[in-house]
Amino acid sequence: MKTVKIPYELSSLLREGQGCTVWVATIKMPTPLFFSATIRIVYAVEVDGKLHKAVNEVARGLRAEKLWLAGGLGVVGLFTILLYVGFLFWIAAVRMLAVDLPLDDMRREPG
Repeated sequence: MKTVKIPYELSSLLREGQGCTVWVATIKMPTPLFFSATIRIVYAVEVDGKLHKAVNEVARGLRAEKLWLAGGLGVVGLFTILLYVGFLFWIAAVRMLAVDLPLDDMRREPG
């Protein structure tokens, strides 16, 4: 099974071991060598007929993660610029900032 990120607001609902329905967003994140990695993020959980959504929290978390990763790639690119690998890191940093969540789809009622 692939890794799935779960926001803190929804993790307590999944720990109780009850039967539930989970909605997951799939995002392609760029990597330095022009590949992409797929991550999955849980944004809604339905337990006992009640829907719990964390779209805004997921969007904030992804935005912060993108900034950290883009900054890290930019710094690594600065130190490796003489090897010409630095350009790949800078390109990946710019691509990282262009990644967005499908927020319109996530805000609609799942189901």
